Amino acid sequence: MPYHFELLYRASRDGFSSTNFHNLCDNKGSTIIICKLKDNGKIIGGYNPNSWNCNDNEFLVKSEDSYLFYFNNNIILDDDFDKSDDDDEPIIARLANKNYDKYLYNSNYGPTFGTGFDLIIENDIIKCDNITSYPKLLAFINPRQIYFLEDYEVYKVTKNYKEIYEILLIN
Repeated sequence: MPYHFELLYRASRDGFSSTNFHNLCDNKGSTIIICKLKDNGKIIGGYNPNSWNCNDNEFLVKSEDSYLFYFNNNIILDDDFDKSDDDDEPIIARLANKNYDKYLYNSNYGPTFGTGFDLIIENDIIKCDNITSYPKLLAFINPRQIYFLEDYEVYKVTKNYKEIYEILLIN
């Protein structure tokens, strides 16, 4: 695999705490967040190509690669699978403006994406205040509704240059 994933934080293990999130995830580089919603098994997450940093300030960060995603973890794909329910389609929500995304660097919140607080994790809840940066987010989350988390994990993402080099040599 050309990427390496290192588990930095698991809420069920490390505590559903914004402080614990920042203690374990700040200044680690690119991360992917994977959240499992309580009671329905649906997965919501996001990729941040920049480091998290808890300095109690909000600011815009240049980003062309950040995105949010959704899929239903309860689907079993087989020959009889009926794809008629659009709610079960995996979705990737990319930035509307590829120049900037805002990450809220505040000790009171965990991972936060978007200039309108598009996606916020606060302890054991995930919510959306306003959708401004990721318009496709409307396809899988209702603004101003609170969703409870069963768990969430944060992984550091790094390129595995040795494997990339080996792949290039083979081809």
